[in-house]
Amino acid sequence: MVVKPKNQVDDALIAHAVQTSHMEINVTLSNKKSCRLHGRSARVVDVCIPVVELLSPESTPQKGILASTAVTDFDQALKKLIKRGTKFYTVLRPNWAVPAILWTLE
Repeated sequence: MVVKPKNQVDDALIAHAVQTSHMEINVTLSNKKSCRLHGRSARVVDVCIPVVELLSPESTPQKGILASTAVTDFDQALKKLIKRGTKFYTVLRPNWAVPAILWTLE
């Protein structure tokens, strides 16, 4: 469904790096249509909403290493968001003291 999930993961990493309060990503679907993905900073996370971890356990605050499953997990979460409206969070690492980003379609 999504043409270039790696690009959206890169955009999500940028959103985390600059600690933005709001970000929009234009997503191009395989049927040539597009939709707008909205990310909002969230210091409190709803445990019922899926979470995509972007960085591997070997990452440090000085050196982020993309998790081997980040692109696939983000793509699957994005597909569920587009098909069913299932929101999801991205986090750099689960126990790092940085806000998560809640992704929605609007």
